[in-house]
Amino acid sequence: MTRFWPTFALLLAILGTLSAGHLAIGQAEGRSTLIVRVSGLSAEATPLRIAVFNSEKRWLDDASAAYKTVLEGGGRVREWRVQGMPSGDYAVAVFEDQNRDGKLNRDLLGIPKEPYGFSNNVRGTFGPPSWKDAKVAVTGETSQIEIKLK
Repeated sequence: MTRFWPTFALLLAILGTLSAGHLAIGQAEGRSTLIVRVSGLSAEATPLRIAVFNSEKRWLDDASAAYKTVLEGGGRVREWRVQGMPSGDYAVAVFEDQNRDGKLNRDLLGIPKEPYGFSNNVRGTFGPPSWKDAKVAVTGETSQIEIKLK
């Protein structure tokens, strides 16, 4: 009978560890897939640069993008799936890199010379749109946004 309690305590400790592991797995299930669909490209083969930001503080700081990619080729409408994203607010910026230099080229007034767009298809009046105007809620299993380049 004296061996019962240490064995029972060990069994409870193992079950507690397994339950904690199951909890962590359950939390990972709260992740989403964001589908970014971009249309309005001027050519079928030019690189499309996409950046996803997860906070107002990091908005449009390319080095601080939570996710980013370059889609090479693929037609005038392209789609990018970002999997395993925590649910939350995100904003997306995208541009067609027509001259393949990795930058959004601008004229002397600072107006972009290459097609670009933002989530919610918002435009800024004098400069880029605010985080609040561009942010979208990514929730559930899958969220999809469509951006039209201009």
